[in-house]
Amino acid sequence: MVRGFGRCTAAVAAWPAAALATSETAQVLRIGGAGAALGTMHNALAAFALRGRPLQARVVSHLGGAGSLRAVEQGVLDLALISRPLQVDERMRGLRAWEYGRTPFALATAMPGLTGLTRARLSEMIEDPRATWPDGTPVRLVLRPKTDGDHVLMASMGPLVEMALARASARAGMVVAMTDQEAVDAVVRLRGGLGAFGLSLILASAPSLSLLALDGVAPTVANVENATYRIVNRMHVVTLGEPRGAALELVQFLQSPDGLTMLAQLGHSTRIAR
Repeated sequence: MVRGFGRCTAAVAAWPAAALATSETAQVLRIGGAGAALGTMHNALAAFALRGRPLQARVVSHLGGAGSLRAVEQGVLDLALISRPLQVDERMRGLRAWEYGRTPFALATAMPGLTGLTRARLSEMIEDPRATWPDGTPVRLVLRPKTDGDHVLMASMGPLVEMALARASARAGMVVAMTDQEAVDAVVRLRGGLGAFGLSLILASAPSLSLLALDGVAPTVANVENATYRIVNRMHVVTLGEPRGAALELVQFLQSPDGLTMLAQLGHSTRIAR
């Protein structure tokens, strides 16, 4: 795993639209997006700098994929990072995406001694508000909004899981996280927490969480590549129009041998048909 690169860029806690749009920052590559990708991008910027060509970049946190896409359309950000392909209407508005990797998307918890769940048991845990882990700890499910891509991916774990999620989402008092980082923080903070995340996010932001096998199949890059584990975040770089300048340099780095090695170390399969 690549370590120690997170300090190479200035992290911004909110979206200061006016500040980012000023001429003072015109030559700075402005990046935002899904939490599943931000840690990887910090590492990419640092690895790029080690080649002797540092990019000035500002990474805006807590926007999520949808907010970052809107910011790119409005010219507030230069580059958005999302974990799904663009929709037709988004492409028609001039957005362009390049897929740089696929990372296994799986259940995650900080509960010790757990290695996996079956789909049947998962649906029961989601359905039952009084469900417990084997040691008696209550299960604290962390949901995502129903329109979020990670909610859709979790629902794809099976018809029973999908139905249980629909009922849980309508239940009062559920924890619903708006962004990847909020979801990770909630699962780490809540005793008995259970959520679902991409491997790249866990490696970059939450090493205390463990990804769980589903029906005995581990969520590893190798299993994504041999097609035994099929639930993945498809990670994309998005620009308005074709990438230019620093954005193009960053995309080209991710396609380079050094970039592909870094992505593999951070939990991505790069075996993607172009």
